[in-house]
Amino acid sequence: MKKVFLWLIIVSMIAVFSLASCKAEAAEEVTEEEAVEEPVKKPVVEEVTVEPEEEATYIAESLILSGMITAAMEKGSEAAYSFANDEITIAEHKTLAEQNIKDINTFYDFYLNLKPPDRFKPSHEQLGEAMKHYLNSSIYMQQYIDTENMDEMVTNLENATTELNLGNIYMGKATDELGKLK
Repeated sequence: MKKVFLWLIIVSMIAVFSLASCKAEAAEEVTEEEAVEEPVKKPVVEEVTVEPEEEATYIAESLILSGMITAAMEKGSEAAYSFANDEITIAEHKTLAEQNIKDINTFYDFYLNLKPPDRFKPSHEQLGEAMKHYLNSSIYMQQYIDTENMDEMVTNLENATTELNLGNIYMGKATDELGKLK
């Protein structure tokens, strides 16, 4: 049972990351035909005094956060894979889960300190939703760590995975919003 469930976690995380990267690649691909077919719309220009440096800082910090989240997700996937294949014990897996919780809390603190320029606020709101789901995931991970009941462990891991996947969905939406600003 443990192996089947953990394989489902691994497959779902890989699928989410694969879809997110495909979506990002597809969004960047614009052929000359598409560029010619679409009429050029003149944007309504608002008087906003935002320094390009402020925007560049926000983008750089958002990319740092995204990179940290991706790295943590990869570590979590590796831990789940190792646990499913009996390469690590449940105690070792729980230790790795504790580190994941610390990482998620660090990411949330990092997110709270981001100061988005006005035109980045829709993306920032989606990022905030992603971060809330990642925090919820860490709550379930803590419950997984705290219990010795195997059924509760499985339930908590399932709930943590659901929250991680929801967080990844909102992270994709945040990326889409940023893509609209180019």
